[in-house]
Amino acid sequence: MSVCEAPIKSEAEEVLDEADLTPRERELAELLLVRWGTWTRGRDLAAAFYVGVAVTMDAPVNAMGVRMHALRTKLAGSGLEIRSDGPGRSSRGYRMAWEGGE
Repeated sequence: MSVCEAPIKSEAEEVLDEADLTPRERELAELLLVRWGTWTRGRDLAAAFYVGVAVTMDAPVNAMGVRMHALRTKLAGSGLEIRSDGPGRSSRGYRMAWEGGE
């Protein structure tokens, strides 16, 4: 982690601490936080989130999309946002960023 990223992640952790997240939502948010500023494929997040589940079918990836939507809703107005990018469910990527930031 670079010196610049440390305060950003620290501030993001404070926002997550104040958010009304379930333990599983917090776990998902932390998976994104660890990869701050990096696009992570939904399939890769699903594999990390659903440990022990073979992510070869669309069900875990679809469930990841539902969980991301719920997490976005809870973080609305906090300054943090979860961005998504990609043409399809299996290739869609997610990343955490500050609203309006790059």
